[in-house]
Amino acid sequence: MRLLEVDRAAREQERLLAVVERDLGELAEAEADKKRTEMYAAKREEMVAGSKQRQALQKELDPLVPGPKRESWVWLYENVGAEDASASK
Repeated sequence: MRLLEVDRAAREQERLLAVVERDLGELAEAEADKKRTEMYAAKREEMVAGSKQRQALQKELDPLVPGPKRESWVWLYENVGAEDASASK
């Protein structure tokens, strides 16, 4: 259930960004930059709230995700020196 909340918060933030970029589509670059700054300032509280909500949910979900599994291996080698030592005795 919490995973759906994280997904919903992420989609809402993407929607806000898409609205801003859509509204700026036909403006000149300098004018678009100015307007983008104004629009982000207007939506900042919404975006910060969504980001904080998503971070809180992610902290809650992180312990539930299993970590990488341990990989074990054994180094095999031939002890050639043992034959030499037994021959010299």
